Amino acid sequence: MHNVIRRAVTVLMACAIGGLPLAHAENAPDSEADRVAAARAEGQLLWYTTLLEEAWAPIKQGFQQRYPGIDVQVVRAAAPVNAKKVIDEHGAGAVRADLFDGSSTAGLLMARGLVQPYISPSASTIPAQFKDPDGHWTSTVLYYMTMGYNPAMIKPADAPKTWADLLDPQWQGKMAWSAELAPTSAQGLVGNVLLSMGDEAGMAYLRRLAAQRIANIQINPRRIVTAVARQDYPIGLQVMVHHTVMAQREGQSVNWVRMEPLTATGNAIGIVKDGPHPNAARLMVDFILSKSGQELLKAADHIPSNRIVDSGFPELNDVKVRFISPVQAAQNNDKWNAVLKALFVEPVQQFKYAVQISSPNKQSNNNQTETIHEPYSWKTRGPGHADAGPRRLRSRAAGFHCRGAGHRAGQHSESR
Repeated sequence: MHNVIRRAVTVLMACAIGGLPLAHAENAPDSEADRVAAARAEGQLLWYTTLLEEAWAPIKQGFQQRYPGIDVQVVRAAAPVNAKKVIDEHGAGAVRADLFDGSSTAGLLMARGLVQPYISPSASTIPAQFKDPDGHWTSTVLYYMTMGYNPAMIKPADAPKTWADLLDPQWQGKMAWSAELAPTSAQGLVGNVLLSMGDEAGMAYLRRLAAQRIANIQINPRRIVTAVARQDYPIGLQVMVHHTVMAQREGQSVNWVRMEPLTATGNAIGIVKDGPHPNAARLMVDFILSKSGQELLKAADHIPSNRIVDSGFPELNDVKVRFISPVQAAQNNDKWNAVLKALFVEPVQQFKYAVQISSPNKQSNNNQTETIHEPYSWKTRGPGHADAGPRRLRSRAAGFHCRGAGHRAGQHSESR
């Protein structure tokens, strides 16, 4: 999307000039009792999330137990896909979603004026860098991305420790990352490098990294950890720290490296403007950001954003990170994707998917969950490249065999 921030600033200035208080949602009930009553009167909400079941299911269950009579429906897709769906629905005059989250969704929707500001009382103890001061988005959990490796294939003492170490010729053809167009995937690594090193030095580094022939795989980042754990690749890039812990608890062999600065972003939640159930959406935001909601996410091995709940990762307390906000991600979306295309990958069916997701989806029944699968694929640049489509992974590293994408070690659920 072009001129993202310019349009976002225009929308925000228009709100300010018009006298609308950005810090509060329009017509939001003041007291907690009134908020609950208004939400129960609506009776349901639809949540477009980037989380998968092991993360959102406990939230849904906990919310419905606390507030019986409010049905929660969930649709899962990548952040840019969720944003496109909301934009399409608004354009068609048939808004379905009430709530969204993701690493870049908020910035993409703010540019179109499609976010209803809301500052939740539960957000008061969330650090300022992890939320929008005007209430357009608030991080529910934090994602820390770095390099992961299989200690059965690489001795810990021999594993890359720095960004410069990734350029060692011995790692050529032995690294993989998720090619999803989001800060939690390859795009985020490009963003981290350019923001941390500057454009000139960053591009010089990325050109050298591209010579390492990284395998680009169009799958959820969680499955990169799975691929590394089952020895499809020795190294995974942009691996989420909490994913390695989840894998280790399942008996899988994968470690993460403190490669500073780590890429960091948040799963930013927000309310869709003109959504059909705004009160239920606000109540869900309150719940997710509260101590109860944050503890549920922590129990699912995620890193809570609210400081009233311990992160569970003391080793991250003093780590250097490059935090990419949803607005920053949207502002640089086209630039970072262009670098990926030029140096690393060739999008084969990117625009075909944009057309497909604009088609209306069937209405969800109560308690039904829809899952949207990404049908587009990528090709790795360079001689002897291999397709890395959604149904099969093909490693470019000699000697490493990849199973089909449908294979799951231990049949676990995979989530962000």
